[in-house]
Amino acid sequence: MVSWIIAVAAWYFILLPAICIGGLALLTYYAATKILPAAGRLLPIALGLFLPVLAPVAGSLSLLVDFSVMAMGVLTPFMFVERYVPERHRYKTLLIGAIVTGSGRMIYGIASISNGGAGSPLFQVLTSLSSSDAGFLIMNAIALYLETILFAAPVFGIILAAAIAVGKLKEG
Repeated sequence: MVSWIIAVAAWYFILLPAICIGGLALLTYYAATKILPAAGRLLPIALGLFLPVLAPVAGSLSLLVDFSVMAMGVLTPFMFVERYVPERHRYKTLLIGAIVTGSGRMIYGIASISNGGAGSPLFQVLTSLSSSDAGFLIMNAIALYLETILFAAPVFGIILAAAIAVGKLKEG
């Protein structure tokens, strides 16, 4: 019975948000591939820094803004390694990377809440720079974006290394 409760909690608090983040990242990537390639590479960075400005006015949509910020944080490192991933595997690679990154970020967030809610050092530095409530929310969202980039970069680095290794094995 206890394992069933843990499995349901893991689904609702970790995997379901990670899948939503992956879906938002896929939609943004699809839109980015339809515009010019140079502008498409900068789109996640621009959106990742613009969306935090919406955090103070989002109100009941703040969870959607946070998921969108995390999706841009996942998409930013992917845009720099996408040319090394075969075209037929790009969407699958992005979705898998987003689910792994989102799950890791959710577990890290739950662990920091249970650890007293102090947050990461990046969160503490950025939120200490603001003096108002709106500034705190903006800096909190920017910290979320940067932390997601820091989670996603090693994930896509490992995926890139695996893709290169498989390519070398197929050649040899």
